[in-house]
Amino acid sequence: MTRNRILLVATLTSLCFGSGVALADTDADAAIAYRKSVMQLIGTHTKDIAAIVKGTVPFSSDLAFHAEGLAGAAAIALKPFEDKVVEGKDEKTTAKADIWSNFPHFADTMHKLEADTAALKVAVNSGDKAAIGSQLGVVGKDCKSCHDDSRTK
Repeated sequence: MTRNRILLVATLTSLCFGSGVALADTDADAAIAYRKSVMQLIGTHTKDIAAIVKGTVPFSSDLAFHAEGLAGAAAIALKPFEDKVVEGKDEKTTAKADIWSNFPHFADTMHKLEADTAALKVAVNSGDKAAIGSQLGVVGKDCKSCHDDSRTK
């Protein structure tokens, strides 16, 4: 009886440990996929705002929607990085190791993006084309800076 209990405990421990590893890989892949999705939202809204502002597309009535979406995505963009998932099993990332080794700097960069996209939303809501263009330039510089510092090509 004691031997059977030992085997049972060993088997259950082995199964639980194996499941935990698989779950951890799945969680890492999901975390990276979510992080990429949020960053893609930022990129998409930024590109759409730029196209509207430049007059490349005739959807000026959608400008406020994109400004709201951009500010919202920027407001949550740091969260998916806070768990510091460096890599997953299947999901690949372009995040540089510098993000994790100098996380306070990265967080400051993301907070700046959040503030600057909120200011862009205010400019859009004001209807001031010069202010919109100027603030869009600031947001573009934020994006470029972060890509240069924190993203592999």
